[in-house]
Amino acid sequence: MDAYGNLTDLSEFANGRRLRLISYMDPDIAFGLHAARPSGGSGFLGEIGNLALECFIGVRRMSLGDDNATILIAEAAPGGTFTLGWGADPGCLLVWGDGGFRLSNDNIPVDDMAGDPLTRFTVDFVDGCWFALNNPDRDRVADITGEHTDERTPIIPWSWNGGSNQIWRAEAV
Repeated sequence: MDAYGNLTDLSEFANGRRLRLISYMDPDIAFGLHAARPSGGSGFLGEIGNLALECFIGVRRMSLGDDNATILIAEAAPGGTFTLGWGADPGCLLVWGDGGFRLSNDNIPVDDMAGDPLTRFTVDFVDGCWFALNNPDRDRVADITGEHTDERTPIIPWSWNGGSNQIWRAEAV
């Protein structure tokens, strides 16, 4: 970890480390959860008790508040990888999908999910504390759609192209 609390080594993404993923494009942009209540209201629920709720992973502007929607929990997984769970419900893992990221189904034990490549992440550092957040095969990275910085812009799996919308740092919380 560097003097500013940024993770600088893959081994630091473990042991229940609480972190926030910050975009290289703008220090106010974090990887975040957006949820919509069944009634149509929106906002982070604080605790994910019902995954039937419509939710997606997208840009969160930290200056708008609701810091809980940007806190992740990292745990070591097989093969130099790690899982990311949401701070409000660390048993709810982030999962790679075809069109975007989603949250795991709480009905599946987390210990079983940790072996699934769809729930695992790794990093390739590109400059100091900055890295690409990869899937285990390293053929997809976390990418902010269209390099947009607007609140709720989707974060999606995409092929690496080295754009600033694909570079992150992990800040210890």
